[in-house]
Amino acid sequence: MEKALYQEHRLKDGRMLVIRSAGAEDYKAYSRLLHRCGAETDNLSFGAEDCPYTEEYCRSYLQSLEEKPASLCLLAFVEDALVGEISLNQLPRRCAHTAELGICIIQDCCGMGIGRLLMDAAMDAARRDGQLHSLCLTVDADNEAGLRLYSRCGFQEYGRYRASVYIDGAYHDMVLMNYYF
Repeated sequence: MEKALYQEHRLKDGRMLVIRSAGAEDYKAYSRLLHRCGAETDNLSFGAEDCPYTEEYCRSYLQSLEEKPASLCLLAFVEDALVGEISLNQLPRRCAHTAELGICIIQDCCGMGIGRLLMDAAMDAARRDGQLHSLCLTVDADNEAGLRLYSRCGFQEYGRYRASVYIDGAYHDMVLMNYYF
């Protein structure tokens, strides 16, 4: 897949958004972003209390994506500050025609269209590359903004994990979604 993507977009508030491929040198900023997002929202599979994304883990993860031909990680910057990311992680062996999609954006930048721009960039790169047949993701059933974004991008619900996540004393369903090229 195209590993050297770079795009610039003007946001509604006039600031410049840069979307670019993550490099091995981004592991520290990537770790900080994931920790911040985990602390700001319950819409991820981890929170501040159990975020597994140490700098070493992020370094290893970004390197592993480089070794998978149909994987990528894109970072979103506003005024040189890392505000979001999206990754396509190609599944192994007989499932290599599918990649799992993950995305997060800091709360201060939600609702600005950054999620859609990240989704479009990642999906366009995967479409051009032609190695993937499908993308998959899981999203909290209570994450209305996420469900809206994924549906607008062409993802379809195909099932649910009932009561699969436990947050602050309550069980939450996770919605399973796929996109087919």
